[in-house]
Formats: sequence, structure tokens, C-alpha cells
Amino acid sequence: MANATLEMMQEIEMAAEAVVASYEDQVQDLRQQLGNHLQEVAASYDKETAKLVAEREESSKAMITSLEADLAVTSQRNDEKVQQAMTDKRAALVDEIVEKVVATYGN
Repeated sequence: MANATLEMMQEIEMAAEAVVASYEDQVQDLRQQLGNHLQEVAASYDKETAKLVAEREESSKAMITSLEADLAVTSQRNDEKVQQAMTDKRAALVDEIVEKVVATYGN
């Protein structure tokens, strides 16, 4: 009877070890599956991020080009206005300078 009990206990222990080993295998498989899934998700996000960055980069370059063109046009207009103002007021400025020179140094 003692041998039978011992054998039964050993069988139970072996069955329990088999169940534990099965669970450990399942856990390992699930870890592997989750790791693979996480890698896929990370790769997908990396790809989407790279796509968004490229789009924003392209959009930013277009905006910079447009702003530079606007700046060039504005600078040109301002230069033209300065030249026009100088042309329009040249005679008055010359007269004013002559008057100051005459007033300072006399005839």
C-alpha cells in the first residue's frame, strides 16, 4: 500500500510538472507572439511617422519658398518706393542743403 501511495504521489507530481511545463510553454509562446506583434506595431508606427515627417518637410519647404518669394517682392516694392521718394524729394533736399550751406558759410 505504501508503494502504491508513493507511486500515485509520483504520478500526481509528474502530472503537475507536465501541467506547469505546458503553462510555461504557453507563456513563452504568448511572450513571443506579443513581442512579434509589438515589433510589427512599432514598425508600422515608424513607417507612418516617416511618412508624416516627409509630408511636413515637403510642406515646410513649399511654405519657405513661398515666403522667400513674398519677401523678395516686398523688398523690391520697398526699394522702388524709396527710389521714388528720393526722386520726388531730391529738388527739395538739394534746396534745403544749399540753404543750410549758405546760412552757415554765407555768400
